[in-house]
Amino acid sequence: TRGTQCTRFSEPPPFIFVEIPAEETRFRSLTVDMRFRLELGGRLAEWRLFGLVYLGRNHFTSRFVLEDDTVWYHDGVATGAQCVRQHLSDASNDLRTVDGRNLCLLMYTRV
Repeated sequence: TRGTQCTRFSEPPPFIFVEIPAEETRFRSLTVDMRFRLELGGRLAEWRLFGLVYLGRNHFTSRFVLEDDTVWYHDGVATGAQCVRQHLSDASNDLRTVDGRNLCLLMYTRV
């Protein structure tokens, strides 16, 4: 079983990584925020989503999110060295899954 870990920061970190345990079914209804804010040390800091990692069928894939919210998908097996542009406005574009793989890591960068 996993324990809870508490970390205190004196300064807002430049990156925040959030692991989504694959075996935990309770995370299937997770809402992926494109941005979030936290108050740290009396200051409000903001982070934006810049990367997502997926796992399924013994294979990792990823999405990268640019500052204008354009999403690029990469699957080294299916797309080789190329990334495929995706649009967040597409109704079928659910950030929790891609090509039958489940989200396992969120990556945020400080704005």
